Amino acid sequence: MENKGIDPLVKKIVFDFKNRIEKELGIRVSYILFFGSRARGDYRKDSDIDLIIVSND
Repeated sequence: MENKGIDPLVKKIVFDFKNRIEKELGIRVSYILFFGSRARGDYRKDSDIDLIIVSND
């Protein structure tokens, strides 16, 4: 399968999601683990986004 790299739209979605968590829940995100086919770059059109959100709050 072709490696497409990380889709810029997915990067924006993850960044916006992080900001929304911080703003709406008042939780400071320490880091995000981005894994799975979207992170590897071998995703399909219908692949989901796999994340682990880590916070010290």
